[in-house]
Amino acid sequence: VDGRPTQGLSLYEVAEALQGPAGSKVELTLAREGADGSKQSEAEALTVTVTRRKYALVPVQSKLCAPAAGTEQKVEYIRLTTFNQLSAAKVKEAVRDGVSAGADAFVLDLRSNSGGLFPGALEIAKVFLNKGTIVYIADSAGVRDVFEADNTALAPQAPLTLLVNKGTASASEVLAGALRDNNRARVLGDTVTFGKGLIQTLVPLSDGSAVSVTVARYQTPSGADINKVGIAPDA
Repeated sequence: VDGRPTQGLSLYEVAEALQGPAGSKVELTLAREGADGSKQSEAEALTVTVTRRKYALVPVQSKLCAPAAGTEQKVEYIRLTTFNQLSAAKVKEAVRDGVSAGADAFVLDLRSNSGGLFPGALEIAKVFLNKGTIVYIADSAGVRDVFEADNTALAPQAPLTLLVNKGTASASEVLAGALRDNNRARVLGDTVTFGKGLIQTLVPLSDGSAVSVTVARYQTPSGADINKVGIAPDA
């Protein structure tokens, strides 16, 4: 990276070296490994110059799947990779497209989605759920906040299946718990989800360091605490 070898650097150190102001340039020297396992020499290495810019990560991919053999049911498949500022809007767009195209059912793929912005989970739950509790936020004194659906669902009755795995965590588990506990979706996966249900904040210390303090936890509509437990799939 700009002539600096990355051997021995951590992933975070390399990422920091790659970052910079939008519009600035960084020179990367790339050495590739051959099919036989041999590595290129420095003379054979490829050097490219990359202009830094801001990229909006679009976390949703969707596709209307043709009916399987022996069935006439069309399924809208939606892959959600993270919860960012675009997640809810893009899921809504995918659901609208599915409804317009005549989708009979939906599959929401949350595998390896480690979470992100909590409000995105609330908004996506409301896409499929017209009424009911989405999540409780509780602290040492008990339940502090309750988030409810608001009768604005785009697909409140179409069959819904969620796909999860060990990498499904945090906001993904909030969403899965909300839809499953309200009998709105079936959860499928090969293992229990990650089990991250804490809300934490960083408290700065006088020496410039900081400590992470747990201030609350998520509970599913049934009152289950998912932290270090996760959500077990239905099948």
